[in-house]
Amino acid sequence: MIRWLIVAGMILSWLFGATASSYYIKELKAYLTAKPFDLKGAFYPYDFDGDGHIAYNEWVYESMVTGRTYRLLGTTPTPNNNFGFVPVAVHLGNREPQGYFVFIDFPKDQKRIFSWVYLSLKTGRVYKLMGATPQHRFDYLALNNMTFTIENAKAFIVYTSEGEFTDIIGAYDTPGFSWSVDVRDSFGYVADGLEGIQVLDLSDPINPTLYTHIPTPNALKVVSGGQGRELVIDEQEGLVVIDTRVMQKVLSIPISGASVVDVAYDATRNNVIVATDAKGVYIFHMAGSTFTPIDHIENICGAAVKVLVQGDKLYVADSAKGLLKYGLNAVGSASFLGILDAPNIKDFIVEPQRIYIAYEDSTHIDIFNGFDGQKEGLENGEAVGKLVLAPNKKKLYVLNKVAAITVYKLYMGMPQKEEEIYLPYPATDMKISLQGDKGYVTCGGDGLKVLKLK
Repeated sequence: MIRWLIVAGMILSWLFGATASSYYIKELKAYLTAKPFDLKGAFYPYDFDGDGHIAYNEWVYESMVTGRTYRLLGTTPTPNNNFGFVPVAVHLGNREPQGYFVFIDFPKDQKRIFSWVYLSLKTGRVYKLMGATPQHRFDYLALNNMTFTIENAKAFIVYTSEGEFTDIIGAYDTPGFSWSVDVRDSFGYVADGLEGIQVLDLSDPINPTLYTHIPTPNALKVVSGGQGRELVIDEQEGLVVIDTRVMQKVLSIPISGASVVDVAYDATRNNVIVATDAKGVYIFHMAGSTFTPIDHIENICGAAVKVLVQGDKLYVADSAKGLLKYGLNAVGSASFLGILDAPNIKDFIVEPQRIYIAYEDSTHIDIFNGFDGQKEGLENGEAVGKLVLAPNKKKLYVLNKVAAITVYKLYMGMPQKEEEIYLPYPATDMKISLQGDKGYVTCGGDGLKVLKLK
């Protein structure tokens, strides 16, 4: 039902009863929680005529960019002045605003002129501007279960609870920023930024608990390093090796003059492949706590953003060129075999019949029919953060930059969209159980979520 918003006994000239489809609301919430937004302005009630009442157009908008003040609906709105702003010289003194205005530029808004959010400081609630009536009353959609915090003139929009996320069956809020997760033997190893590695007991996935904590300066990624080892990318220490038998850090290997971006384990040769942002790819052989250099691939034009070993093949994502393919000999030395032209590559998956490639800040996914075959395109709809293939290779999970995972069913290697899994915050990484029924997802500042998968 449409109703007037009453604040401190005053009737506001905005209607807070707009409706929208459940799909629009879910997509909007996923977008709003994906990043902070700049505060554009603040609203203040102002009794212009001094009669003790606040009329529909007795509101002052103060730009937080220029500091200038305007009267809301001081004139009839036009296509070039949608809010009827008229410049006014008023003294606001120390009075507190009623709320903030934020431009969100939501891609699914047909009219970007209404792509604004109002943050009420009186109620702590979030309202999405949906349009205006012929009488110039602004129509707002109340976003239930959402609130916000303000830091450094930026709005962080968050959920008040996670009850609406029916796919989440368990969760653990880590103390840091959860970037990555590896799961094996009922343990979850979470790369938790400045809080190092959080080792979680996942024997009861509905109630994950902390098993132990392994300090590292700034853990960004964790992958399996074979029996009894986890390999950690740490911003300060480079490559870190964790002995999971004693749950301790046993070795760190800094790469001078470069940052480690990705790491892969070659189980056949017991080698570790380390990708860097400025010095190509290093191949080391592991023997106990000793790492022996095997090879160094230097002909990388951009950053080596991802590496993958499959049998006797090594795949390297070169951000400037595309996907590079190398052959590995018995000890692990690499020889160049070919390239798929894919500049700005961000992530990839290699299968016998298909290669899936996602690009930096792009909604597009290319699907190549083998390394030398033709390609087809898939429009994901949201910018892709990461690609995850189910263990049975029947589903592709796309971790989007917004707070949603798009699930594709693979038929003859080609994706068919199956569903969206909405989350409180964007997923940074995902591991899927061997049975394919559970997904372990890191969600940045919101820790680890356990999903029930179909």
